[in-house]
Amino acid sequence: MVYIGRLGREKRIEELHAVLDQNPNIHLVIVGGGPYTDTLKEGFKGSQTVFTGILRGQPLWEMFASSDVFCLPSDSEALGFVVLDSLASGVPVIGTRAGGIPD
Repeated sequence: MVYIGRLGREKRIEELHAVLDQNPNIHLVIVGGGPYTDTLKEGFKGSQTVFTGILRGQPLWEMFASSDVFCLPSDSEALGFVVLDSLASGVPVIGTRAGGIPD
C-alpha cells in the first residue's frame, strides 16, 4: 500500500495506521514530505511503514508501478492529480468520497 503526496495534517495519513493494525501483512510506503513528517514518523514507529521522502521522475513512477494499491485518506482534495497518476500506472485507488476523488 502506498501514499504519495504532501505530508500535512489535513491529509489524514495517520488514519492508515488502523489498516495496518487490522492487517499485519500489509506494508505501507509513505512518499513525500511536509510539515507533518516528524509526527507521522513517530506515530507509525514500530509498524510496517517506510518513509522514502520526496521522489521525482523515474523513482516516483517506479514506486507507483510497484505498488498494489494507492490510498488517499484526505477529504480535502479538490482534484487529486495523484489519483490520476496512480490509475495511469495501473494501480487501483482507495480514496475518500470527497472533492474530485470519486470522479
